[in-house]
Amino acid sequence: MRDRATTLPCALESQSLPRLWASASNDGAAKDIALALASLKNNGVVGIPSNWLGKEGINALNVAGNGAAQFIDALNWLDSQASASLLSGFTDLTAAASSQGRGSNALSSDQSAFFMDLETARAKECSASITDGAIADLVHLNFGPNVPVPEFEIGPLSTEDIEAEITLLGSLASATTNNLPDSFVTDLVMSVGKAWGFDLDKLSKSITAKQKELSAQANTQQQAQMAGTVAAGQVGGSMLNDIATTGGPNTAGNSAANPPTV
Repeated sequence: MRDRATTLPCALESQSLPRLWASASNDGAAKDIALALASLKNNGVVGIPSNWLGKEGINALNVAGNGAAQFIDALNWLDSQASASLLSGFTDLTAAASSQGRGSNALSSDQSAFFMDLETARAKECSASITDGAIADLVHLNFGPNVPVPEFEIGPLSTEDIEAEITLLGSLASATTNNLPDSFVTDLVMSVGKAWGFDLDKLSKSITAKQKELSAQANTQQQAQMAGTVAAGQVGGSMLNDIATTGGPNTAGNSAANPPTV
């Protein structure tokens, strides 16, 4: 792609822009005129003595190009190739709708989501680089090579996912029964808890303790099997109540060391 981007303008220049030719009085003057006309490429101004020129003077040679239109087409092609390399060709439809009269303006939300996915992936790469290139060295130099290295993480770039998770968790917490795996509900609770600053270790312990309590109280095998899912849902519901009433640990006056209790 880089080679194409470099050579394509040069090829277009020779095919799209008009060329100049001149008749000269002698061979030496012809070379001087050629050098002088070549300097006009960069919007230069040149003066040519009349005794250099022949009878026909300086003329334009039309190569039947379309000038700027071909350069625009070339740039559009490069843009489409760049998006195709990321398997995101659908992002070209919006630009095509405004510039070419065909395409679609109905994919703005998809483009925004795709952009956020790219930025999120970039944030994860930055987090990994900071962890490996800075934090790991500091930890090893100060505490030794066998100490676990904490991971540097960049928070979510958009609140839409968190809001969707809270809505889903609220539905699960209020439902009387559900057939979702306990691991899914637990991960959902931990994700919301992490976003709101709850102590994840204590959240996990609360879920485990509640699961043991429900298992001991179960009267049927099905209730025992659902203990993990129900426990995670109840802890999640209590956490949502805490967020609704106090704003969660991220709000001033609350402590992340106090997870919700059921």
